[in-house]
Amino acid sequence: MKKILMLSLLLITGFVFSQDTFVTDSNAQNASGGLDLQNGFWINSKKPKNLDGTYYLYNNWVNGAQVYDNNSNKGYKIPHCNFNVKFNRLEAKLNEEEGKVFAFNTRTLKKVKLGGKLFVKKEIDGGTPYLLEVIQE
Repeated sequence: MKKILMLSLLLITGFVFSQDTFVTDSNAQNASGGLDLQNGFWINSKKPKNLDGTYYLYNNWVNGAQVYDNNSNKGYKIPHCNFNVKFNRLEAKLNEEEGKVFAFNTRTLKKVKLGGKLFVKKEIDGGTPYLLEVIQE
């Protein structure tokens, strides 16, 4: 009886803790530098089959970014970032797992410095926020 109870308790505990992988992923928390990553989502980044190249602005993920959010107006350094031009969003490889990318919610960002370029949020097309590169001030 004790073995069945212990096995049930172990399975339930394992199931409960497996539901929130983001909070327990220390690599992602350390890489975020304190930025609230609840305002984004994890995606599987796959290269389209009928496209030569990628939708990313840069060829590699070695770019670090400085991300400024709307709430605190503070800047955070995020490693391994790239800009997805198709979906107009900043994405970061915060996890060691191949193909897993964190996509930031553009609505929660104020501006982004990436690869020597500054992107600011502007609302276009009836209030839809876009990150646009500053060419001249």
